[in-house]
Amino acid sequence: GHPSVGDESDSCYRRAVAWLLKQQIDGGRFGYYESRVDNYFVSRLRKRSLFSSEGAGYKARTIHMFNHAVPTAALAVAYRESGDAALRAPLRAALRYLVHDEHPDYVWTSYYDPYGDMGVVSYVMLAARAAADAGLTLEAKPLLEPASDFLERVTDPDTGRSAMIAERPHCYDGYDSTAINAFCRRLLGETFDTPPLSGALDVLSRAGLAWRPASALEHGHGTARTLGAVVNHEFWYHAVRAFAGSPAQAAARISDRIAGLLVQHQQRSGSARGSWAPIGVWDRVGGRVYATSMAVRTLAARRGPRLR
Repeated sequence: GHPSVGDESDSCYRRAVAWLLKQQIDGGRFGYYESRVDNYFVSRLRKRSLFSSEGAGYKARTIHMFNHAVPTAALAVAYRESGDAALRAPLRAALRYLVHDEHPDYVWTSYYDPYGDMGVVSYVMLAARAAADAGLTLEAKPLLEPASDFLERVTDPDTGRSAMIAERPHCYDGYDSTAINAFCRRLLGETFDTPPLSGALDVLSRAGLAWRPASALEHGHGTARTLGAVVNHEFWYHAVRAFAGSPAQAAARISDRIAGLLVQHQQRSGSARGSWAPIGVWDRVGGRVYATSMAVRTLAARRGPRLR
């Protein structure tokens, strides 16, 4: 929720929003355009172009879209919760950029596994849902209307799971994509008894949970077909959000188990006190800041049934 006016968290919130707005460039984009990033990789790092199949394009170009989708979602939620009129125009521009940058079939990267990064979709949909709730229905409509078709395409009707779909076989197939799919279905208003959503939640309820480093990701191309029960903040956070408000016993069980693991393994001493170690599936990209942020989001999501 929005902080109370005048308290310390309100000042912190306002400084953070002001900083985010300063990062918005022409066209409504947050962060640099791909051409500038590409120039940095070629001229400064002496790497191949991002647009080369042999270059560093996959992760760099995927992060390019995360760098816009995440702050857009943050701005949308801030606008919905605060009603601050100063956020309306920047948010509208950011949403329009999302629409402009969308590739065919509801994806935001033109590289070789566009369906693989469901994480981008979760932030796009969260931004669109929050914006629509706050009255920006025109800007949110082209992001919300095609979402259902996309979620169907990436759902296996036989298993209820979603997985990264890639041209290359070494793509990680974990529970995070399924959890994100379920969360996105909740954002679209699907009820717990809807077959696609209920199937996904059943898959998640049977997934193993443990505090074990995702060391298998360090080999080969950095991905693996399956890793078993490892730390996976994307899976954990989106599962807790997707189960929020469910009367099923599995909802409380998986939520309590995830919270227990997080509480047990929070750093209790030293300079990293209060944080979480970056040992999860995607922590190698975001580091300790990402791991801690996702842990806090997950614990906060358990405080009530409100999804949005």
